[in-house]
Amino acid sequence: MSAKTAFTTQFGHVAPPVAETDSRSSRNYPGLLESLRFAALLLVSAPALAQSLGAAQSFAILGGSAVNANGAGSSVNGDVGVSPGSSITGFPAQANVVPPFSFAHSADGPANNARAATLTLYNFLAAAGGATPILPGLNGQTLGPGTYTTGAALLAAGGTLTLSGAGTYIFQVTSSLTANVGSNVVLNGVNPCNVFWQVTSLATLNGATFAGNVVAQSGVHLGTGASLTGRALAAAAGDVTMAGTNTVGGCSAPGPGLAATTLNTVASPSVTLGGTISDSATLSGGGIGGAAPTGTITFTLFAPNDPTCSSPAIFTSTAPVNGNGTYSSAVFTSSAIGTYHWIANYGGDLNNAPTANICNAANEFVVVIAGPLTTFNPIPTLSESAMVLLVTLLAIVGFAAMRRRKR
Repeated sequence: MSAKTAFTTQFGHVAPPVAETDSRSSRNYPGLLESLRFAALLLVSAPALAQSLGAAQSFAILGGSAVNANGAGSSVNGDVGVSPGSSITGFPAQANVVPPFSFAHSADGPANNARAATLTLYNFLAAAGGATPILPGLNGQTLGPGTYTTGAALLAAGGTLTLSGAGTYIFQVTSSLTANVGSNVVLNGVNPCNVFWQVTSLATLNGATFAGNVVAQSGVHLGTGASLTGRALAAAAGDVTMAGTNTVGGCSAPGPGLAATTLNTVASPSVTLGGTISDSATLSGGGIGGAAPTGTITFTLFAPNDPTCSSPAIFTSTAPVNGNGTYSSAVFTSSAIGTYHWIANYGGDLNNAPTANICNAANEFVVVIAGPLTTFNPIPTLSESAMVLLVTLLAIVGFAAMRRRKR
């Protein structure tokens, strides 16, 4: 078996994220939704993990001080950029970038945004709790999904590290990472894009095959003929170098890395005329950490005589966004009976796409009914027998009064 065939990767279809239940009860658990953010990173599929990369999603190589393609015959499947430095050498003479990606990101907007996202990713990986210690000698180990920590990690020459089972792999390397010549990372049912290496020093990849998103403080250096299925992301002071005949990439997605957000909305219950009404929206699907949603959610209310929301709104309220979670509009005091319609939309930001909800969405209407009529106490009435008794008593009193006068 050749070194290349030793790198076996099985890709499964990525399941779409499960839609959140549209329920009024969901508004009672914003704290629970907030606490599940970290767990979601470890459990969701590749597109959701791409959200954690934010603006670095399209990059296969990001250097801090420089990116150098030495030798010849290298290929990169993903954007190549550098920030805060500006030096990119060897492209396209020594290395080509597979379209639609580009190597022209030298301290430009996308590279600067990717730099911020890479820092967020590094800090997130470093803070991942529940890590299992493993031996720094990676050779011969077989590991399942999880978070692992080790010192100076070494994959020996000709050695093999096997990752087995679908899921997320996070490796916290507290010193350097070295994969020697002829070594391989073998993936059994593992998406390489769900493998993360957080390296506090230099990552030196000389092996035939390596896999994952390598985020290293001092830089990422690929030896001659080395292959990395994933990303090489250096910290602000680090560089990325290729010695020649290297291949890097396979996880990058074109575009600015916007997370596809969802806004599940639930209006307040029906009220009587003069009562207050409001709207509530649960934002989900956004990025995490530094890529978490920001901006605002705008709540717009339309009058009862406007079932298509075509007339100007009668009330607008905005709520500032600070991550995925549940947000509410200000209250509106109803002034007419009928069915009011809400529209709520998230405006998006650098890392998260806006939503586009429309009029007559489910649970986005409030019925205002007329209040109960005021009840007045009627003049008391007497029964027929009481009337007879009253007349009799009056007659007796009158007869007695007449007799007193005759005397």
